[in-house]
Amino acid sequence: MPERAKILLVDDDALQLAALVAVLEGHGYSLRVARTGEAAVRLAAVEQPDLVLLDVLLGPGMDGYETCAALRADPLTARCKVLFLSTLEDTDDRVRGLEAGGADFISKPIDAAELVARIQLHATLHRLQLELEERNAQLAHELEVAQALLQAASEQAEGPMSGQSKAIRSLREKLQARARDEDPVVLLCPTGAGAEAAARWLHARSDRRHRPFIGVGADQLHVLTQPTDRSARDWLELAREGVLFIQCVAHLDAAQLAAVAAVATAGGGARVVAAITPAALPEFEERFAAGALLVRPVVPVPPLNERLEDIPVLVGHFLERLEDQLGRPLAGITEESLRILQRHDWPGNIAELRNLVERAGLLSPDEPVDLDEDLLLRREPVGSYQLEEVIGVGGMGQVWRARHKLLARTAAVKLIGTRWIRRGRRKALRMFRDEAKATARLRSPHTVTLYDFGVTESGDVYYVMELLDGVDLARFVLRHGALPPARVVPLLRQACHSLAEAHRLDIVHRDLKPSNLIVGPRGLNYDHLTVLDFGVTRHVHDASGRRQRAGTPGYSAPEVLEGHAVQDARADVYSLGAVAFFLLTGRPLFHGVTGEERRRRQREGPAPRPSVYAGQTIPEELDLLIARCLEPDPLQRPVSVAEVDAILGALALAPWPEARLRAWWTEQGHPALAGDEELGPTELAAPA
Repeated sequence: MPERAKILLVDDDALQLAALVAVLEGHGYSLRVARTGEAAVRLAAVEQPDLVLLDVLLGPGMDGYETCAALRADPLTARCKVLFLSTLEDTDDRVRGLEAGGADFISKPIDAAELVARIQLHATLHRLQLELEERNAQLAHELEVAQALLQAASEQAEGPMSGQSKAIRSLREKLQARARDEDPVVLLCPTGAGAEAAARWLHARSDRRHRPFIGVGADQLHVLTQPTDRSARDWLELAREGVLFIQCVAHLDAAQLAAVAAVATAGGGARVVAAITPAALPEFEERFAAGALLVRPVVPVPPLNERLEDIPVLVGHFLERLEDQLGRPLAGITEESLRILQRHDWPGNIAELRNLVERAGLLSPDEPVDLDEDLLLRREPVGSYQLEEVIGVGGMGQVWRARHKLLARTAAVKLIGTRWIRRGRRKALRMFRDEAKATARLRSPHTVTLYDFGVTESGDVYYVMELLDGVDLARFVLRHGALPPARVVPLLRQACHSLAEAHRLDIVHRDLKPSNLIVGPRGLNYDHLTVLDFGVTRHVHDASGRRQRAGTPGYSAPEVLEGHAVQDARADVYSLGAVAFFLLTGRPLFHGVTGEERRRRQREGPAPRPSVYAGQTIPEELDLLIARCLEPDPLQRPVSVAEVDAILGALALAPWPEARLRAWWTEQGHPALAGDEELGPTELAAPA
């Protein structure tokens, strides 16, 4: 047998017990004994045996029938098989035993060969039953996951395709007209405008709607000509029965184009839907003038700036999806912010809108999203950098993807609008400058590099930082769920290394949270973590000049949220504990309560243990460490992140090997989540 079956022997006769042990020893079983029914029930609850050999006529106390009924009533022992041992031959006695939950009767005196044969039979049947139950549970879970993915895909298609603008109505009409035929469809779609959503919308209204929709991204084109593993071959076989969607058809070479044609024309072939940008179409036509995919007319997908009246509907859809992912309601968005969004020109199209709305929703959990028009709509250079598109929205402004005017280098530019620093402006600017100087001294590979700092002609403060190739941990957990401890601990230790250097320079972060932690491959470190936003979260005021409440409820320490005079490195220790709780459980601290109630619980404690909500085994030492980090009283927390790092390093956890991490990131696409057009390139940049 693959594992040693555990057998509990129950008899009030010590000689009979010894005889049973003598017969069964040497057959590879794990044996336990009990002399009374009560002792058997207690021992079984601890050991959870596979089989119980139970004498019917036990001494004082519970008899065998009562013991069997008690075992059946306890969820911990209900699945074990009970084999009665008895000198009773009466049919009524046997029926009573079966009614009590027994699986078999073995007559005394015991025949050793018969006993071993019966036990082998029932042990095998029990193992097969458990394997069947486990497999059924796994299949039920896989079915549930598949249904959830199908539902998410449907919502992904319906959301970007919703609205009543002339442009989107025209697109729906053209796709509807093509839905029921089997011909290839080419979508002429600007980057980020929703090609996959359009393809899924078409698929959902076609005769193949109950068959697979297989999408191929830029990083997956090799499978068309070199399916290197069985899963890739199965993937293409599935496409033959359904739809093969190619997000970046302009990247195809001649061999790949031929492979697509083969998949499309084979018996029961795939229906091909391909997307190409307007800029790439002429070159593609020139290279493959007779290409099988060059059907006319192509179906144009409108850019977002041609359907601005749909923005309120799209924003509502993206906020609803975020609410579903977070498991709690959001406060929505202000009417003025919707008007601001409708005045933007959207170079990143729907992908940019989705990224901006979700980022703003994550950072405004208790108040409606309120955007700054001056920052969102600007396009003039900032220092030596030309702004290209908004890639994040934070509490003090926006983060832009930018490019140096003379160098090829891209960067993330964080702008802090004048409305945040109107009162005490000179003092605030001096503080920002001093903090920028201090942050520029940080050299940890786990701290974002600060390139530049300055003030624009209009008075906005800006920071220029490296543009990171990864995804923030807030989005990471939303998409992949809670992480196992073996993966969380190395991430926390990297954050400790960044914070430790800052603390040595008397720099305290004060606003460490999942959206300020970026993870992604860098070199041979496939789970490389980078900490953002040192020193840019203090000394800010709103338009009326009132001091803004610092920090983020649920992550910043109580003393930061309350504005206490003494705030040291232990404030970051608290935030680190809150981040750890989120990574292990997939939910923030004090989930589902109002902002003020969350602050009260943080201030008064105690914080919940991750082990209560994780749905996975959390090592006790890690559970206790996080509880210490989340103490409301700073003096009760670990004194430094170095202490936290030492405790994490001492945990007996084998981290994921780099080969496994590489395989995981490769499966997601590299850069992180590449090929998911609805996320778009803005997903990979440093957030606000």
